[in-house]
Amino acid sequence: MKEIIINTPLNPSQLSRINIGDIIKINGTILTARDATLFSMVKNDKKKKMNDLVLKNQIIYFAGPAPGPGNKMISSCGPTTSSRMEPYILFLLKQGVKVFIGKGPVSQTFLTLLRKNNAVYLLATGGAGVFLAKHIKQAEIIAFKELGPEAVYQLKVENFPTIACGIKGKSLIKI
Repeated sequence: MKEIIINTPLNPSQLSRINIGDIIKINGTILTARDATLFSMVKNDKKKKMNDLVLKNQIIYFAGPAPGPGNKMISSCGPTTSSRMEPYILFLLKQGVKVFIGKGPVSQTFLTLLRKNNAVYLLATGGAGVFLAKHIKQAEIIAFKELGPEAVYQLKVENFPTIACGIKGKSLIKI
């Protein structure tokens, strides 16, 4: 197990040195998405209305940020259960997403899709939303504003801490 820093924009070759259990710290931008967001993405893609949202080589964090007091945009930003997002994984991979961040185990189908698409699943610590928010330096809603906390946020992060959980068809968590 080693610590690896990845920077965005992602170069997929950065992912080749990651192994199960590695601590991954992310610098740059990541996008958030949850159930309603992903449903809207698929629906709007079918209508060819997603031209402005670029997902190629992106990192998707399954999270719905909680607003903070005053002018603080985010006070907490913990991960959402990844298995709930599985119906949308193939769609996201076809859009070019290379990294997913969430919590909990995922199916063997999810892991196989990751392997076939040279993508990675990272764990963020559930219940640590306030701590994780401290690594978010900037936040901006870039799509589906009408969904509130489930809108697509672009987060600028520094040393955002995760653990490599699903890579090369294998998982850190056994179901």
